[in-house]
Amino acid sequence: ILEWIDDAQTLDAAWNEAADDTEREHLIKLLVGHLASHHRSGITQQDMHLSNFLQSNGTIYSIDGDRVRAFKELGDSRAMHNLAQLLALLPLRMQRLVPDLFDAYRHARGEPVGDGTPEEILGLTARVRRKLLRRHLKKMFRNCTAIRVDRLPPLQRSYLRQHDGTDLGKVLTPDFIDQPPADAKILKRGNSSTVWASELNGCLCTFKRYNVKNALHGIKLALRESRALKSWRNAHRLGFHGINTLQPIAAILEKPFLFTRRAWFISDFVIGQDAADFFSFDRKMTDSEALVARKICSLIVLMGRNRISHGDLKATNILIKDGEPCLIDLDALQEHPTHRRARRKVEKDQRRFLANWRDSPVPVSYT
Repeated sequence: ILEWIDDAQTLDAAWNEAADDTEREHLIKLLVGHLASHHRSGITQQDMHLSNFLQSNGTIYSIDGDRVRAFKELGDSRAMHNLAQLLALLPLRMQRLVPDLFDAYRHARGEPVGDGTPEEILGLTARVRRKLLRRHLKKMFRNCTAIRVDRLPPLQRSYLRQHDGTDLGKVLTPDFIDQPPADAKILKRGNSSTVWASELNGCLCTFKRYNVKNALHGIKLALRESRALKSWRNAHRLGFHGINTLQPIAAILEKPFLFTRRAWFISDFVIGQDAADFFSFDRKMTDSEALVARKICSLIVLMGRNRISHGDLKATNILIKDGEPCLIDLDALQEHPTHRRARRKVEKDQRRFLANWRDSPVPVSYT
C-alpha cells in the first residue's frame, strides 16, 4: 500500500505532453537533481525509465522500488554509470545538453564527484546508449510486452501486440494483406514493391509489399534479410533516437518453406507533403519554409554526427507534417560502427539531398 500523490503523472507522460524541448529540458534537470539526491543517500535506480518516476507540482518521486539498490558507499564509478543511464534516455537531438546536465548534477550533489569531466560523461553516455539500443532492437524480434512474434502459415509475423485495443494477430491474415483492397489508395505500383494506404482497425495505415520480380530475384531474396525486416528494425532504431518516422506496426514474411518470398512492412499513414512538393523554388522561401529547411538540414547533420546514413535521401523520402520532417523508406538506413566508415555514406546522403534541387533556379546550399 502506497501513499496517493495528487495531480501526479509519470515523467514519460509529461515528456510526451511537453510543448517543446525547452519544457523537456526543465523536466530532465529536475530528474537529474532527484538522482543526485539518491546518490547522496547511497541509492541507485537500476531500471532507468521515465515511467518509473512521477512528477507533481515540480517535485519528482521515484516509484517501482524493486530495482532500487542501496549501498554503504556509492563509489564515483557506480554513480557516474547510473547518471549515464539516465542521460542515455535523451533523444539524439538533446544529447548536446549532457555537459550542462553533468554540471547541474554535480551542483545538486553538493559533494565532490571524483575527477569526471563533461567529455568523459559524454563518452560514457554514448556507450550506454549503444548498449540500450542493441537491447531494444533485439526485443523487437522476440515476444515481449510490446511485440508479438508468431507464425501463421505461410506467414512469419512480428507486430504490435495491441493496435488501438485490437489484437492484430487476428487481423493480419494471408488474405487480408495479400492484395490492396478495392478502396485502397495506391501510392506506388512497381515491380519490386507495391505500396498502398488502407484501413487497419479503423485507422489509415501504409502497407508496403516487397514483390518477387522473377525467379532469379526470388533466389536473391531467399538468401538475404528481407527489406521489410530492415525497415522494421530501422523504424524502431529511429524511434529510439527520437527521430521522426512512421510508427512501425508489423513486419511480415511469406515463408512457405525455409526461404522468404514476398514480405510486408506496415506502418501508420502520415498525412503531409513530401519535401519536393513542400518547397517552391520559383520564389523566395517563406519564413515557415525556411524554418522547415533548417530543421531538415539539422536532422541530416545530427544523423551524420551520430554515424547514421539514410541511403536514399531523395526529397520524396522526407515527409513534412505539422512543420516537422519525417523520414520514410528506411530499408537502406544504416548506423555505422565508426565515423570513418560512416563518412562516405553520410556525404553521399548529403549530395543526394542537394541533388533534389539541382535544376532549381534558386541557389540551394547545405550547411
